[in-house]
Amino acid sequence: MVDVAITVANGTVRGLSEGTTTLHAKVGAVEAQATLEVIPRAHQELVALDRRYHVAASVGDNTFGVGLPSVEHAGAGIVYGVGTGNTAGASLVEATGGEGLVFDVVGPIINWLAVMRVDGMDFDAVLAAAKTW
Repeated sequence: MVDVAITVANGTVRGLSEGTTTLHAKVGAVEAQATLEVIPRAHQELVALDRRYHVAASVGDNTFGVGLPSVEHAGAGIVYGVGTGNTAGASLVEATGGEGLVFDVVGPIINWLAVMRVDGMDFDAVLAAAKTW
């Protein structure tokens, strides 16, 4: 791992040089960490997202059971928590008009989010492919 120079201001992390580092955050007794990689010319590697996607997600927490978490895309529900415990769900979503994939995450816990491009695939083929995740 090559250390990278970064700045943090108002919750926004900005890479100042190429490399990789681990971000650590702590609020009270809750801790989290994530790897950050700064790559050159990242804007040149972006692609248009005007496509169909299979999106699956899991929300909730077996320990705390706080709130009713959910993940939505353009107002359509992908998964809704129903109280304590983990809940998973999946949906086909369409990214159009250059809006890309923007998800609304409600509540304190999202366990995972998986996205797979499915242009040209029927729903049964998408579900079969999703089982390989």
